[in-house]
Amino acid sequence: MNFEKISANTLNLLTKVKNNLENSRNRRQILIDSMAKKENKGMDCKSCIGHCCTFEHNSMMPTAIEALELLGYLVKEKRLDQELINSLNNNKNSYRLDKDYVHGTNKQIRKFYTCPFFNSGSLGCSISRGAKPYGCLAFNPNEALVKKPGHCSSQKRLLEKRDQLFFEQEEQVNNYLTKELGIFWQKRNISMALLDLINLLGKN
Repeated sequence: MNFEKISANTLNLLTKVKNNLENSRNRRQILIDSMAKKENKGMDCKSCIGHCCTFEHNSMMPTAIEALELLGYLVKEKRLDQELINSLNNNKNSYRLDKDYVHGTNKQIRKFYTCPFFNSGSLGCSISRGAKPYGCLAFNPNEALVKKPGHCSSQKRLLEKRDQLFFEQEEQVNNYLTKELGIFWQKRNISMALLDLINLLGKN
């Protein structure tokens, strides 16, 4: 696998869509700010082992632009290598993430799985807040010193507000990426979304 080519194509594609899209940090800022406010009140993940990132609760499905920005982050951090591919494939196989469509139809199945970027324990995510899927940023504790599941939830209204603010530009870019790369999905689990992008960008 030509990681140099994939890396170059990833960054080139991000540059192409840049003019039609607010930068990734700005589009996540209201979610990041809300998370910071909660942290200032002691409502953070420091006392939790990270239930929300595991197969107990995680079913995150990023869009094409979210997946591309995540891949871009991995490229810039020099994490696009065979070890990453192996990790994504192991995650895919462990949770049968490639079986997310009903055979012979376009009906998608939302699957629960442990995030491939979760390092067991509190503060276990290895992805920057500026590149995380929106849904990850919106899922936060509702009280201080959370140690077990059931005391966190998604800030759905804030997530909807973010979606409304950037709907038009993100829809335009997601449609462009779908056609440009030949992506057949609107959203997909993290491992399969990244594997699809890596495969397609390696061919272009």
